[in-house]
Amino acid sequence: MPNVFQQQAHYRKIFAKYFGDGPWLCFFCGEEVSRREKNTKLRFCIHHRNHNHDDNRKSNLKPAHWSCHIRHHTKGHAPAGPKHHTDETRAKMRAARTRRPSSPNKGKVMSLEARAKISAANRGKILTPEHRAKIGLANSRRIQSPETRAKIGAASASRTHSPETRAKMSASHKKRPRQPHSLETRAKISASKKRMVS
Repeated sequence: MPNVFQQQAHYRKIFAKYFGDGPWLCFFCGEEVSRREKNTKLRFCIHHRNHNHDDNRKSNLKPAHWSCHIRHHTKGHAPAGPKHHTDETRAKMRAARTRRPSSPNKGKVMSLEARAKISAANRGKILTPEHRAKIGLANSRRIQSPETRAKIGAASASRTHSPETRAKMSASHKKRPRQPHSLETRAKISASKKRMVS
């Protein structure tokens, strides 16, 4: 079976018998179209008005640019690139996602041994300024709804630390070298607290 280029070569020969060597005007955009054009998008091709490629009558054949011809035939269809799913397909995909956990570890309780291993692996890890900037940017874009804030507030209010946990937190804070915040950091903290209140 001939490919599209071979088919177009056949249609161009038939068209040339009817109308000569051109140039002509594109059926879609009205700009000049020529057989000798080297630009692929502006290259000369033949459009069948009734979309029947076996109907090669003089009245059915129209000259066109490749780009205009492709645009005409893809009009109303999904463009090349990202796939656009129908509402029905989206509903099926959503239902499939709800049936399976979003993470294989979701709902899994880690053992104390596993927690200790993760803690030991992360202890002393220093993040690069680049990494910190990325985390900061990601957190700055995260806006929590009033409902979520209320839930977090309620959960925090009812949470009480045991004396042992408090002692550990106190010891941990004492180990940290304390330095006064810069004016820039103070401004950031102030702005953050204002956002939380609002």
